[in-house]
Amino acid sequence: MPAFAALLGCWVLNAFWPLIGQDGLRCFSAALFYHGAMAVGFLCFLPALLARGRWRRALHPGVAGPLFLMSLLSGTGSLIYLLALRYTTAANAAVMAQSEVLYSAILSTWMLGESVSAPQGAASLMVLAGTGLIMAHDLGSLRWKGDLMIVLTPWMFQISHVIAKRLPKDLDPILISGGRLFFSLFALAPFSLWALHHGPNWS
Repeated sequence: MPAFAALLGCWVLNAFWPLIGQDGLRCFSAALFYHGAMAVGFLCFLPALLARGRWRRALHPGVAGPLFLMSLLSGTGSLIYLLALRYTTAANAAVMAQSEVLYSAILSTWMLGESVSAPQGAASLMVLAGTGLIMAHDLGSLRWKGDLMIVLTPWMFQISHVIAKRLPKDLDPILISGGRLFFSLFALAPFSLWALHHGPNWS
């Protein structure tokens, strides 16, 4: 699949994330809902992981360690994102998440040595201006708390992406995605156990 088509597909799928998340929180705690989502995703990837030696490769110490760290970072960020949906709207969440471009520019320049062009910088500033306007409008309301929580999470996803780019080049997207889902089950286990102890609607 061409890189641009993959990015476009991710963008479309991510648009449904706050809508599905907000609907799921009506019945479950954020931790249990996200943990369940990771379990379903892992089961979908399992047949492919068992093929071509991917499973053995994913459990290799040199691969398993980075995958677990990726799972911990992205899982924690996603959990905070879901918790934020209890305070803000799905529309606000989708816009606030676009602050990711700032973290992406900073971390890719600092950790990967990539450069940000002037048009990219200008586009990033426009996105940040939009998120800033929404936060200023919500200042003092309960939505502001949720907006702030979402704005502060994208760095976790971006560091996870940086780790992914530093993985061995022979790892394919199926192994990386499936392995991350598998290790997320363990990385998020303490949150889910806490949620089970405090009731299904704990958040």
